[in-house]
Amino acid sequence: MMKIKLLLTVCFCCVLTISYAQSNKYKSNQPVLNETELASAPVKTDSLKKTHNANKSVKKATTATNPKMFAGLRQFRSWSIGINAGVLTGSVVTGGENDFRKVAIDAGYGVSVRKQLGHIFGLQLDVLSGHMSGSVPREYDEAITSYRTELGYSTTISAVANIGSISYIKRKQSMSFFVLGGEGFLGFAPTVYYKDGTSFSTKYLAGAFKNKVYIHEFTTFVGVGVKFRITDRFAINTGYTENFIDDDFLDGIHNTQTNGRDYQKDKFSYGYASLEFSIGKSSKPNIDWINPVSLMYNELEDHTLRDEFELLQLRLNTIESTIAELKKDVDEDGVPDYFDKCPNTPKGTVVDGAGCPVKTDSTLKETTIRQNTIKHTDEVLCNNTVLFNYNSAEIMPAYFKMLDAVAEDLKANQDKNMVVSGYSSSEGTSSHNMHLSLERAQAVKAYLVKAGVDEKQLTVKSYGETKAIANNASEEGRMLNRRAQIY
Repeated sequence: MMKIKLLLTVCFCCVLTISYAQSNKYKSNQPVLNETELASAPVKTDSLKKTHNANKSVKKATTATNPKMFAGLRQFRSWSIGINAGVLTGSVVTGGENDFRKVAIDAGYGVSVRKQLGHIFGLQLDVLSGHMSGSVPREYDEAITSYRTELGYSTTISAVANIGSISYIKRKQSMSFFVLGGEGFLGFAPTVYYKDGTSFSTKYLAGAFKNKVYIHEFTTFVGVGVKFRITDRFAINTGYTENFIDDDFLDGIHNTQTNGRDYQKDKFSYGYASLEFSIGKSSKPNIDWINPVSLMYNELEDHTLRDEFELLQLRLNTIESTIAELKKDVDEDGVPDYFDKCPNTPKGTVVDGAGCPVKTDSTLKETTIRQNTIKHTDEVLCNNTVLFNYNSAEIMPAYFKMLDAVAEDLKANQDKNMVVSGYSSSEGTSSHNMHLSLERAQAVKAYLVKAGVDEKQLTVKSYGETKAIANNASEEGRMLNRRAQIY
């Protein structure tokens, strides 16, 4: 008997551990689709308006009470209470001897409170009361005729596991099977009747028992049951439990061996029917009747998911159209119209990052922009020139188109190598300008490498302010000296 009890206790602990893990799993929350940030973009299109309206409809749909597979336990009703009544007997169907050969069928009744930790596992508190009786004792108790035990209360906590379900036509379960096991504490008072007409009761007995009402003992139990769905609120349970007492005095007879140990521990069983009521808001479904597999299927066919996919497609189309609109360059000066502060500049005009013409004197225009033939000691100024703002190594959008063309040329001619040299105007110290010119050359190289050019085809040089192509005394000249060249 001690081995059986130990095994049951280990199983109970395992079920509790699994139940706790299942509870943590269902605490996760499913994210809800947010309002699109594109609604606040500078470019307003009909697609954006459709996206904004579609977002509203999807957000409204996701606030419905339709359960989701991974949306957490809070979307269900997971608490329930029940009242039960049945028969108590001083024996169990799995066998074993008691102190009385003949046991009677007596009444029992109780209440239960259950908390589901998921679709499969839950915890349940039971309180039970009733009577048990029997007659025809064993040979060593010939003076006794029968007994009657008042079960004042039995308070137990158990882990409940749903092991299967049956659905009829609908995807909601109509019947489910469960097992449970746990431990508890009970109080009982046996009365023994003798052949001479006398009796002995432990109830209200003081002294050796040190209790004026009941004897208290621990109990371990296991059980099985079937649950039938009436409505989403009500269910009928039928079940059977076997209870193993940590004593041999449940029937009023306490037989011990010569070593002082009990011959056998007492046990009893309870077969019952229960009416169960689910607690919670009516807008939430009862988790007992939700089939997880069907729930996942319902998510796949849920129209709100289709709306979300359509919304994502609409967003993608909106982004693509917005990008195409932002890339428009009517005057072909290399600066998109959205960023072009000087639209409709004549074709071939050299512009800055804002799309406005670079102001230079006629000599500079002739020598540096149109003819591009100013010669230095070992290099020639070419069309592949990138100008930079003051004290900056950031490439302006106006030069993206030119750099992309250079990248395509280098990728098409793998054996071709080019030099990227950086320069600066005369403001600042010589060391700072040398470092700044290196950063400008490296920025151009980084752009080309990112565009797919093998970095082995590019060599970086920096000259600082040493090789000016224009007079640093004027801002127009300094603008041309803040450059990087590819040759």
